[in-house]
Amino acid sequence: MNASDTKEYLTCKAGPSCIAIAICSVLEVFQTRSITRVPGCPRFIIGMTNVRGTAVPVVDLYNAFNRDEHVRSVVILTTSEGPVGLLINTLYDIARLDPSGTPSEDFRAESNENGYDFTKMNPFEIIDADAVIRSTIPHSRIRKETAA
Repeated sequence: MNASDTKEYLTCKAGPSCIAIAICSVLEVFQTRSITRVPGCPRFIIGMTNVRGTAVPVVDLYNAFNRDEHVRSVVILTTSEGPVGLLINTLYDIARLDPSGTPSEDFRAESNENGYDFTKMNPFEIIDADAVIRSTIPHSRIRKETAA
């Protein structure tokens, strides 16, 4: 793998999928805290959380919240629609991945030492946070919900 072909991603598990999010899209990651349900929202919008005084919608694109009681963290993503939280089950690490989502050899070796065996896994599913959120939550809906 050529180093110039790789980029850095935050790697994690959301529901059944191992995903990778470009580092430039990640504002912060925190342990799951109070999420307030909002009536009338689509099922994938779990609710809202407060991030330093700003109401941020939290989405569950992979149904992690309903299928797994071990949802541990929220990744706050920066998108053209504003900040959005994504529920995740497990936070792995920052990794260098090629365009197919395959981790570099050094990441696989280090992860194996930390208890994660990526040698037998499929490549990570690389998520374009902005495109996913934009196609899932229309701009006007985010603005209306965060204003409430």
